[in-house]
Amino acid sequence: MYAIIYVQVIYMSWYEAASDELKQKVKYENFKRKPYRAEPGKHVISNSFCAICQCKTQTETKHCKRCNFCIDEFDHHCVWLNNCIGGKNYKPFVVLVSCVNVFSIYAFALVGYVFIRWIFFDEVTFLKTMEDKADWRKVLWVFSMILCIVVYGILMVTTCHLLHFHFRLCELMRSTVLLC
Repeated sequence: MYAIIYVQVIYMSWYEAASDELKQKVKYENFKRKPYRAEPGKHVISNSFCAICQCKTQTETKHCKRCNFCIDEFDHHCVWLNNCIGGKNYKPFVVLVSCVNVFSIYAFALVGYVFIRWIFFDEVTFLKTMEDKADWRKVLWVFSMILCIVVYGILMVTTCHLLHFHFRLCELMRSTVLLC
């Protein structure tokens, strides 16, 4: 599972979500974009043309100030991937979040099961650890298990929330398209 998530993270970090016209300009014409400077009251994109990228844009295109690229159907700039999420890489992003979510649920359940089984069903080991002078390895093991349960629990809750949020966004976009 880790390998699948790592491959997805590498793909999402390297994939350019920029508009096709801008990719062509950068690749074949060695086009250099101007640095992004926000000026109050002045938009970078006006009349479907980006002043920095020097290319035509769609109505849903936005210029990302962090990447300094025009992104079609811009959703957000992901600080964890250091890349923009837009129309071209939104589905792989949701797949990545889904995989992380499944992994965190699995890891949380597995660590919780092992810990609870050790406490309640291996009573001799647990009681012996508590009665005897605690062996530092067993104390470290208990601490590690509790730490893993907390970390995977937090990861599980946050990724479930993020996945639910993006599913709701997809649902809202689908209902908006049907109304138009």
